[in-house]
Amino acid sequence: MIEVSFFNFDQNGRAQAGVLFEGSYYPLKGDGDIVDLADDFSNFDINLIDKENKLDPDLLNFYCPVINPSKVICVGLNYEDHVKELSRESLGHPTFFSRFNHSFVAHKKIIPLVDISDKYDYEVELALIIGKKAHQIAKDKALDYICGYSIFNDVTVRDYQVRTSQWFMGKNFYQTGSFGPFLVPAACLPRNADGLVMQTKVNDVILQSGNSSNMIFKPDELVYELAQIMPLEKGDVIITGTPGGVAVSRSPRTYINDGDTCFLSIEKLGILENKFLKTAKK
Repeated sequence: MIEVSFFNFDQNGRAQAGVLFEGSYYPLKGDGDIVDLADDFSNFDINLIDKENKLDPDLLNFYCPVINPSKVICVGLNYEDHVKELSRESLGHPTFFSRFNHSFVAHKKIIPLVDISDKYDYEVELALIIGKKAHQIAKDKALDYICGYSIFNDVTVRDYQVRTSQWFMGKNFYQTGSFGPFLVPAACLPRNADGLVMQTKVNDVILQSGNSSNMIFKPDELVYELAQIMPLEKGDVIITGTPGGVAVSRSPRTYINDGDTCFLSIEKLGILENKFLKTAKK
């Protein structure tokens, strides 16, 4: 397959699909976001690229790669070094929890810091996107249902995360889960998105360095496990866990402060950038 990275951007108040191709940004012909194209990623027609209307990436107002997924399912404790730094034990099955769409925020958008907590933590994660309905599938076919991958910063408010045995509160603060900028087709990456270098940099300091090969439960295993109990729909997002180096495990702890900028990178998927700013009470 040709090397392409898809993205959504604002065009007259609606999401329009675009593509990064041969180093340049272009809109795609026709209306719609990139999930509308998911079934055809493996046979993408370059004639759909509107080369007459080249885009300036510095002027783009990015949207998330998936606008309104029906399900957002996250995976905790899925890298051995992260399990160890939290003094936890690996389990025999994935640890799943959920996020909601209100928590999404796009590339280069501001992530608000609210004053009820000062314990905002970063987590670089590989996100996979489902390309077609998957329910009670065969394990050896699970990868057929993944249309592409992206970057996710699973920003976690740690004191709220540990208030109870459920992580829900700390994982669902408004506009804390940054997502993007690209959706890269699975066909453009190694099988199971294996061997991809992952990094988090806050301002100029590298705080996480990992590799997707160290994932305990791989993308195909995650899709298979979930599809046994529920239908996964086109556009659903599974966020696959973070490697070690998170703020809560460091001494001193490196929580995000007002004015900090996070730069998350995953090899072949680009760089996801967001600034954090305190917000006033309404």
